[in-house]
Amino acid sequence: MNGDGVEEFAFGGAERAGGDSINVYEPDGPRVWQNFDTVEAQQIAFGDFRPDLPGLEVAGLDRVDRSANGKDAVFLIDSAAAPCGRRTVPPPAAGAPRSSRCTTGPATTPT
Repeated sequence: MNGDGVEEFAFGGAERAGGDSINVYEPDGPRVWQNFDTVEAQQIAFGDFRPDLPGLEVAGLDRVDRSANGKDAVFLIDSAAAPCGRRTVPPPAAGAPRSSRCTTGPATTPT
């Protein structure tokens, strides 16, 4: 993640209440960094999502509002724990199933 040649690991944590943090650790235990910009972090992954930034980023889903209205967001955090992207996913229309928020388009093939 941070270019030191050692594979770190990350998880969404519950430092204060709920899954309100992203935590990155070295394999031998020390925490590399912690970020509190999420409400309930889920499904996080390392990746080079922004090649213009050094190291790898952490991307994931944030369950912003778990009420019946629901609101989710996707987030991106850089290798130094700074937020570098976030997009809120709008809730479904009244009466629509939650899965209706996702739309699919035609498959594309990279050139």
